[in-house]
Amino acid sequence: MIRSAESRVVRGWAVLDLVITALLAVPPLASVFMNILYAVNGHLGGVSARPPFEPVHWLFVCLVGGLGVTWAVARILLPMRLLGRIDGIARLWVCALIAYFVFVRGAPPVLLAFLVTELAGALHQLWSLRSSAREARW
Repeated sequence: MIRSAESRVVRGWAVLDLVITALLAVPPLASVFMNILYAVNGHLGGVSARPPFEPVHWLFVCLVGGLGVTWAVARILLPMRLLGRIDGIARLWVCALIAYFVFVRGAPPVLLAFLVTELAGALHQLWSLRSSAREARW
């Protein structure tokens, strides 16, 4: 059985994910969000204009947003320890991808802000849910 504090941890990170991924799931909002990211990147000394996206690029942006919304809603409705731990591990993978694309492939450095939030979410969830590992398999 998941404790109330653990449930709040899982739900809290899910709500944050829901807000961000919902912006990517809806095409007009995705465009605005991407423009804002590039504007912030410009203020940090990087490229400020978003490169042109083809329809297939927008399709994948919105697909990722839709999947993110689905995953976030699942964790909000069922804040299970297992889902929180899976999310923590997945966030580490996302951190690795962000680092690779920023440092190796030249993606905008503003994405490092997401690396920080993903790492924080991974560590917070994995740490908060660790003590219960003795009580349950996951």
